[in-house]
Amino acid sequence: MLVELRDYSVSHASSDGGSSRTLGPLTLGVEAGERVLLLGPSGVGKSTLLAAIAGVLTEEGADDGVAEHGQILFDGEHPARQRGRTGFMHQDPESQVVMATVERDVAFGPENLAVPPAE
Repeated sequence: MLVELRDYSVSHASSDGGSSRTLGPLTLGVEAGERVLLLGPSGVGKSTLLAAIAGVLTEEGADDGVAEHGQILFDGEHPARQRGRTGFMHQDPESQVVMATVERDVAFGPENLAVPPAE
């Protein structure tokens, strides 16, 4: 199983000190090579799910107030341990541009992974 979710959900802290569920609970599996369509209206947690699979919701990449419940695995490990094997692109490319030129934007990821500039 490439991606596996077991009763997985995500909650965010709310302004009143409580929390609100953003996603789940979900239980599903995606096999290597399988194609999956993730479809739903705005605000139902599609981006949150993809960010979780990419390993950017947890540990040092966490937003304040994010709580995960259940289990999510990418190739048998927590997604944060698989960083570099997955990518995450928002549906609006302009909202994720980091640098002023395509060349600098493409170099941004490898630079953050400490890849030597000549490589």
